Amino acid sequence: MFCTVKDAASWWALLLALSFLPSPAVAGETIPLRIIDGDTLVLDGETIRMSGIDAPELAQICFDQHQRAVRCGVRAKRHLERLAGRGPVHCSSGKRDVYGRQLATCTAGGIDLNAQMVRDGHAFAFRRYSDRYIGEEAKARRDQAGLWSGQAEEPWAYRTR
Repeated sequence: MFCTVKDAASWWALLLALSFLPSPAVAGETIPLRIIDGDTLVLDGETIRMSGIDAPELAQICFDQHQRAVRCGVRAKRHLERLAGRGPVHCSSGKRDVYGRQLATCTAGGIDLNAQMVRDGHAFAFRRYSDRYIGEEAKARRDQAGLWSGQAEEPWAYRTR
């Protein structure tokens, strides 16, 4: 196959344009967003604990509506990953927890991630620290969303075992 001067110039222009695109992350580079679990993320190198909610621990097992064991902690993490993919993630914080993490309300694409995790049944309202998401949890329970379609132990109880 032969290439005309016009074709070659088009290829060079394309290669030049592609060289200005951001390169994919390579080993050792900092990734701007990393989801740790259903209520913790790292954004621009800062560990953030989503305030007012408590999602199942990664190793936590719950039971679905058919009494089958499910990895609800992993499901919560995956759900937060999907929600965070809706747009740039921004977190507003006010203070730190006892582990030094920023406590924050986070949004992605204009959606309150904390509220949505509870509303979708992938996190509990963390009443010990806030009453902000009690309404979302009540709706998730009524709708049998996520965790509420079966049986789930509260993460704070699970952590004490």
